[in-house]
Amino acid sequence: MNRKLIIAILALTALPVLAMPPKNIDRDGKTVEQQKQHTEMMTQVLDLRADQVVKFQEIMLEQHEARKALDRTSHEQRKMLHEETIQKLSAVLDGNQVERFEAFTQGLRMEKQKGDRGRKHPKPPAPVAE
Repeated sequence: MNRKLIIAILALTALPVLAMPPKNIDRDGKTVEQQKQHTEMMTQVLDLRADQVVKFQEIMLEQHEARKALDRTSHEQRKMLHEETIQKLSAVLDGNQVERFEAFTQGLRMEKQKGDRGRKHPKPPAPVAE
C-alpha cells in the first residue's frame, strides 16, 4: 500500500516537469537552431553584404527580444515595433533590401492570418533588376 502511494505521489510530481517546454524553445515555438536558420535565410533573401550581416543580426535580435516582451493582443504595439524595426534597418540596408524585407515579412503575416502552417517560409521576393 505504502509503495503504491509513494509511486503515485512521485508520478504526480513529475508530470509538471514533463509538461514544461525545453529551454531552447522561445515563446513563438522556435528553437535556437530555427532562429539561426531564419536569420541565415534572411541574409540570403536580402543579399546582405558582409558588413551588413552583423548589424542586421543585432537589430533583429534586439527587436525579437522587444517583441517577446509585448502583449500578444496589442496590435498597435506590434505595429509600432515593426515600424521601429524598419527604421533601424533603413540605416543598415539599402532601399531595395528594405523593400524585400517588408515584402517578406508581409508574406509571413499573410500566412499566419490564413493559418497556413504547412510552409516554413513564404517564397522570397524575386530580386529586382537594377
